[in-house]
Amino acid sequence: MPDWMDNLVQQPLYQLEQTIAQVTWGFNRAGLFIIDVLDRFRAQLVSHGFTKALDTVSTEILGISRPVVELSLTIGMLLIIATPVIRFQWVNIKKVLGLAVIVPLLLPMLAGGFQDIDAARSDLGSLFYNQIFSGSSFNIAPGDANQGTDRGILVDGSGQIPAYGPRNDGRSGLRGVDIAASYLWATRADVMESSRLLPTAFEQQYFPYDIGAFGDQDSAVRWQLIERAGGGITRTVYGLILVAFAFLETLINVAFTLALGFQLIALIIATLFMWFTPFEGMVVGIIKKMADLMLQSWGISAVQGLTLAAVVGAANQSGSIAVLGVGILGLALEIVYVTVAYKAVIGAITGMGSGGGISSVGRALAPAAALATGGIGAAVGMATAAPKAAAAYATARQSGASSSAALGYAAQSNRPLAAIGNLATLMGYGNSEFTAGAAIGQNARERRYGMHSPMARHQLGMHADREQQRGERQQDRQMAMARQQQQEADRVQAMERQAQQAMVRDQAQARQAQQDAERQAERQKRMAREAYEAPIKAIGRPQITEAMTSAYVSAYASDPTSPASVDSVTSAMGLAPGAFGHQTAAVQTVLESLHQTPFAPDLAQRLMVEAGQEGQFRPDTRAEAQNDLIASGMRETAATRRMQTMEQQMQRVPGAIQVSDAEAAAALQQQSSAYAGYSAEHRQRPIERDPVITPTPERLASPPPAALTAPAEQRRTTGYGRTPRRSRAGHSATR
Repeated sequence: MPDWMDNLVQQPLYQLEQTIAQVTWGFNRAGLFIIDVLDRFRAQLVSHGFTKALDTVSTEILGISRPVVELSLTIGMLLIIATPVIRFQWVNIKKVLGLAVIVPLLLPMLAGGFQDIDAARSDLGSLFYNQIFSGSSFNIAPGDANQGTDRGILVDGSGQIPAYGPRNDGRSGLRGVDIAASYLWATRADVMESSRLLPTAFEQQYFPYDIGAFGDQDSAVRWQLIERAGGGITRTVYGLILVAFAFLETLINVAFTLALGFQLIALIIATLFMWFTPFEGMVVGIIKKMADLMLQSWGISAVQGLTLAAVVGAANQSGSIAVLGVGILGLALEIVYVTVAYKAVIGAITGMGSGGGISSVGRALAPAAALATGGIGAAVGMATAAPKAAAAYATARQSGASSSAALGYAAQSNRPLAAIGNLATLMGYGNSEFTAGAAIGQNARERRYGMHSPMARHQLGMHADREQQRGERQQDRQMAMARQQQQEADRVQAMERQAQQAMVRDQAQARQAQQDAERQAERQKRMAREAYEAPIKAIGRPQITEAMTSAYVSAYASDPTSPASVDSVTSAMGLAPGAFGHQTAAVQTVLESLHQTPFAPDLAQRLMVEAGQEGQFRPDTRAEAQNDLIASGMRETAATRRMQTMEQQMQRVPGAIQVSDAEAAAALQQQSSAYAGYSAEHRQRPIERDPVITPTPERLASPPPAALTAPAEQRRTTGYGRTPRRSRAGHSATR
């Protein structure tokens, strides 16, 4: 074929390949640009975004920390006060006091330390990434893989893969984007400059001639250029896999940075309410999630370095097909890593950690899976299991085993039922007899001596005997415990009866003591009354009249304010003047009542006893006697003096009184008098007493009658020392 005809076919084909390469490079270029944007976004989050957000949150939280602490202390104290009524451990006072000191120091440190925390995470991850990548240069592609013209990558003068561009975090080391750009023979300038349709190095490698220069070449060279251009198209297509690999790598770093920031913000807010008991577990959970985040980030970085080393090794030593295969493997691994990072971010936002969620789901599904497996096995073997199970159950019952043991024995007759029995035992639904029967059946099935053999029957019989003995022992223990409880109840009842009897005895003793005290008090009252009445009863009425008249006359005679004379003595005796001269008709009456005094007999008795036993009159007795004197016509001052002299004279009276009873006389000298029970109703008022004969001059001038010197037994008294009722004129009243 002529050369010009080949050129008509080759030149459009070369131009089409160049156009396809430009289109696929456009997709790679967009991916590399997005990777750069994500990397800058992460750097801005670390340096400005989360730092400013954490600082703002810390400032606001610090501003409300004091009211919150005061509120927590108030609630804590109220709960302490209400402890006798309710018991809510909602507030930890110790933690409140600790947070009041720690929060103002901790919040600024968390806000300023975010960069350091994320730097520690990324630095250690980069160290793992670079060291593993550098020390694990291996090729997992087959040795006989196609060695095409597209196996090389862009390197610098020293043979090292150049950096795609300056890193936004200021650190060094290879990344996935560096590998992807090197594989595509591209630099950051090729991505950022919009006028370039293809990377410069890539164009020199795969499209060295433009369309005009391409036509000037001979036909063989043009076919070589077309073949090389096809390899460039293949590289741009495969480069999409490495760009996706680099994109996911950058996305993982952004995800871990976001998760760390979210968790720090949550930690700041939760720390303020850590004193509230429900928040304690939340704070601990956030700290654990942060530790899990660090471990996940470092682990993924290590595995990413290993994956990247495999991809680069395949790119350097194998053909495009090997790069495609290894790249797809690395992309699949990156998808797994992105899933982990995504769950870490979601867990930081919603509070559900990926590790805890996965493990919880696994733990929840494990029993269900076991139950499903056992159920399927049971359903498959149910048709053949029923006759065998029935026969095994009958054998166990004939050997004396209980129904539970026979059921466990029958469950081991075939594998599906055995699986269900084992599952029920693991879930805690089987009792001890069921387990023992299952063990005997399993032993018979595994040793292959048969479920109905004499050996199996012997073991079932021995088990039945043991169970019977165990049941008897259990019954004996229960009966012994019942007897012991009954004895204890009887002992308690006996103690209660004894306590009740002791209480009844104590009450009877108390009543007896009270009755004895009452009898003793009554006896003392009676003795006091007898002691009071004994001296009064012992004194005879004639002696009372004689002693009282003598004391009265002696008192009047010794009165210093009035000279003693016959008339005054006669007047003091209650006789009319001139009574001794027998000048009036009333003289005979007066002579019969020489011992007349103004006092009533009961008052005279009390005066005598008080003067003899106590040495003086009692105030109430003195007042009563003084009122009698005043009622008889004596002035108050004269009555007062009369009582004073009378008290002195009557102190000698008891010794001269004739007492007929010796015991009464002894009581008169030894016992003290008590007149508390003596009622005034036994005494007459002064106005109701018999009038006293007023002494007259004639009576005072007359000589004393012979009756004054007559013996006491010859004098006739009338009515306990009283004279018949008389008038104040000195003569007897008319009857």
